[in-house]
Amino acid sequence: MERPQVKLENIIEGIEMSHDECQAYLDLRTGRVEYIDDDTQWALNHDEDLADLPDWQRPIVEMARLIEADEDGERFLPLPNQFDVHEWQMMADFAQTLDDEAIRHQLSNACRGGGAFRRFKDAACRLGVETNWFAYRDEQYRRFAVDWCEVNAIPWE
Repeated sequence: MERPQVKLENIIEGIEMSHDECQAYLDLRTGRVEYIDDDTQWALNHDEDLADLPDWQRPIVEMARLIEADEDGERFLPLPNQFDVHEWQMMADFAQTLDDEAIRHQLSNACRGGGAFRRFKDAACRLGVETNWFAYRDEQYRRFAVDWCEVNAIPWE
């Protein structure tokens, strides 16, 4: 089956949105990114009758059923999630790119322990490197998405 060209921004968004409560999948037939969140998973696990669901939820549950039924992965490919991306490592790597030793040290320290993501982002803002951080982060997500597409033979634009 020839795979459709996908928009790289949709892959990046799907990767960013995938976390403990939501998983993104690439539909290899359409090139669309589909999501299964906890509410949809609950409906699937409880064999909810589509007629009992609100109108807005029916197509979501129908798509989730298609994804669940695709056991061989011929149609739906799960996108990487937050654990695959390692944003914590991105923060640590970003800190090491900075020339100012004091800023580099403060950001490196902010990456440690519980609450590191919030602490790092607050420190980046306070130290005036927030724009640089987000540009760096966006580029890292883009590279990760490109690599993922290439490994999985997904044509992208």
